[in-house]
Amino acid sequence: MSGTSKVIFSGRLDFGSKDIFDKVIAMYEQRLEKHYRSDIVLRETEEYFNEDNRSFYIPRYVAEVSDRTWKNTINLLKFMAQFTIAGSVKVWVINKKKEVQEFTIEPENDKSAVKAFRKGREIISEKGDAEEAKKSLNYAIEKFSQHAFAYERRGRVNYLLGNLEDALYDYTKSINLFKSHPNAYLGRAIIYFKNKEYNKAIADLELAIKHSIPHQEMFWISKRMKAECHFYLKEFEKAAFELKYFTMRKFPPDNYNYKWKKFAFTLYGKVLTELGRYSEAVSAFSSAMEISGKSENISEQLALRGLVRKKAGLKGFKKDLTEAAKLGSKMAADVLQK
Repeated sequence: MSGTSKVIFSGRLDFGSKDIFDKVIAMYEQRLEKHYRSDIVLRETEEYFNEDNRSFYIPRYVAEVSDRTWKNTINLLKFMAQFTIAGSVKVWVINKKKEVQEFTIEPENDKSAVKAFRKGREIISEKGDAEEAKKSLNYAIEKFSQHAFAYERRGRVNYLLGNLEDALYDYTKSINLFKSHPNAYLGRAIIYFKNKEYNKAIADLELAIKHSIPHQEMFWISKRMKAECHFYLKEFEKAAFELKYFTMRKFPPDNYNYKWKKFAFTLYGKVLTELGRYSEAVSAFSSAMEISGKSENISEQLALRGLVRKKAGLKGFKKDLTEAAKLGSKMAADVLQK
């Protein structure tokens, strides 16, 4: 007997020409009725096929369904992807044990735009050759001018090359073509953050969070960056809200966010200090020091913990400051001298 799982579908597939779009709709409906007997997740054809831009678009679909149903749906999406020119659909399946399976459905055909995009993405991921990757992505965009995913990836390449204005253009173009693209919002937010345009960065980070899920690395990258923006804007309550959940999250060592836990606890300690929550701040700085990382940060965390303990009238502040000074903290040395 088939079990059930929670499933999340999100993404978009582009077909390019009207002829192919109409052909795929007809095949989709035929396979839906005859092959799968309507046992799929996405049954309402008119809800997902967009005639204006000739795409299949799932903003977000969450449901508890049978394992057979979600497997049928993935197979049908893979069938459709054969005829696409661009796009990506993400699927997460969470079973009763909270184990997560992730699937990515993308075009893998011989169309020029598809091959150029995949080549450009692979070059930047595996070889790090930004200039060569950009050539392939340029070609993908030339072959399909509505390629939101190629614009987003070229934005990343331009950012790596230091072409911030070009990267900003690419990310914005990607967003205009695909309003639910979290990667593009995060990419543009990184540029705004770098330019110290924190309110603009926050607006994009909120959309990156909205259009991603907690099982994605970018969700937590966006949370942590949003907290930093609020910190620089002195919006400490909002920063504390984001950091509370980031620091509580358990990331596996191969997750990008894992290496940011030490930084996040330190920032959380600073935020809690500003809010006058001294005991919690001491705990945050202690947690930061318990995480392995750059040894030079220990002196800062010791100094900050010592200062907070002093403000709160807690024991141990002199020991913290003395150790921090020995490790090279000028701030701790100045406090001890005074």
